[in-house]
Amino acid sequence: MVIQQNVKVITSLNEEFARGNGHWSAVYQYFPDEKDGNMQIGNNMYVKCVKDKTFQNQSMTIRTIQVVGLNKKIIHTLRHIHYHAWEDFSTPAKTAMDDLMNILQM
Repeated sequence: MVIQQNVKVITSLNEEFARGNGHWSAVYQYFPDEKDGNMQIGNNMYVKCVKDKTFQNQSMTIRTIQVVGLNKKIIHTLRHIHYHAWEDFSTPAKTAMDDLMNILQM
């Protein structure tokens, strides 16, 4: 879908992909979470993390992710903003939220 819709940025607003009450308990992780990591998608492509930067205060990680064909040709590139500072059922600290707002306005 990111290719079809030409998605340039994906933002994840919480650390975990699961809730303890049975909802969202098996949400698919759609990206490799370390630099140079690969994740096979279907039979003809994979997702690769080519850049990974975590903010000094650990509030978020920004990744550059590429969708690559098995022939090693880059099909699509996007940024993934993974916000770590918003726990389920809580409010993030102002400084961490300011970091996120500054990134999203770029």
